[in-house]
Amino acid sequence: MALTFADAMRAWGIPRSTFYKAKKSGRLSVVEIAPGKPGIEPAEMQRVWGKPRPMVHPGGLQKNDGCIETGVLDPIPQDGPPFRDRTDDLVDALKKQIESLEDQVTHLRQREREQATMFGHQLQQAHDENARLLEVVQGQLRLIPDQRPKPEKKPLHDVADGANVKVPKKKRRKRKGKKKKR
Repeated sequence: MALTFADAMRAWGIPRSTFYKAKKSGRLSVVEIAPGKPGIEPAEMQRVWGKPRPMVHPGGLQKNDGCIETGVLDPIPQDGPPFRDRTDDLVDALKKQIESLEDQVTHLRQREREQATMFGHQLQQAHDENARLLEVVQGQLRLIPDQRPKPEKKPLHDVADGANVKVPKKKRRKRKGKKKKR
């Protein structure tokens, strides 16, 4: 008995896009359920994706335990915990992992604050030491006399000859480029 695409995807837990890619590529062969209505055989689905996943119903029963055609609800096998218990266990494990990660974040933030405080103190100490050394160097520089030779002062014109020598005027700088027309 052929299944609709939706029923086949639901029974095997296959995403819609994956199903249609397999159909388009030719991995799945399609049959007609009714005129103009495509479907797929369970054997074809099993050939491509293996056995269908069990469907858990609220009453603690599961449908399609390996045989899709029967549609009979069979009790859940007792060899493992029901699906709901496994989900609860996973949720609990994830909650513990989240708590652990939150503890790590809190620890790292505390460590970051401590390091920032320590670096702030070290920076202030270095600043204070630099200021103290600057004062010492400036005090020592005041004690050293200026030993540079003093430049001779030359008169602007030679007075000894009695001649009046004019000091040359500064030359005007010539403009480069085109002259403006007036």
